[in-house]
Amino acid sequence: MQQDRYIRTLLEQLNNNKSPLGFHIVTRKLSEKIWLARIWSSEQNNCPLDIYLLKEGPDYMGAVLERDTELFAYSVPTFRRKGIVKMALKEIILPHLLARNPILRTTLSRSLVSEKMYIAGKHLALAVGFEILKEENGQCRMLLDGTTLQKRVFVQGENIQLTPEEKKTIKNYIGKSGLYMSIAQCMLEYREGRSPLSEDLLEIVRNLSIQIQKV
Repeated sequence: MQQDRYIRTLLEQLNNNKSPLGFHIVTRKLSEKIWLARIWSSEQNNCPLDIYLLKEGPDYMGAVLERDTELFAYSVPTFRRKGIVKMALKEIILPHLLARNPILRTTLSRSLVSEKMYIAGKHLALAVGFEILKEENGQCRMLLDGTTLQKRVFVQGENIQLTPEEKKTIKNYIGKSGLYMSIAQCMLEYREGRSPLSEDLLEIVRNLSIQIQKV
């Protein structure tokens, strides 16, 4: 996946009020302008992606994607050169990330962006605390070691009550999970006989039927 292209397409779809690129998206409000989103792809067996969305009213201004402790930032052209991404990284995104991953990395490549964007990206990373590890062959590898920071800020985000429709969706997901788990358990038991695995799956199915009532 080319990260910049993925983020750009995602923001274009969100700004056009279209469904995002994933099968499902769940958000958590971290501040008035920054939301953490987890996106599940429609492709099976793909791990979900965590992405920070920068928003001003109805407009999505940019985003920062985290993938295996690597960061990729992109801002919509009309919102560039305003320090929006820099402020978001310093005040909210990096503190939130460092609470989970004390070591963060980012890599800039001249083969993927223009020279102007390469220089701007490097200046942005340095401004928010990254250090250059190595710069050669058109690539700049950078690292931010959160364990060396004297001041640590923890961003918890804001709890927001689920709507009745969202609760209905959650029950539907749990119900489908229980259905598929029940089918798998039955296949194991009917074809190969009872086993520790089939018994464990049966217990999970029973527990799901209980948990769905608690939503």
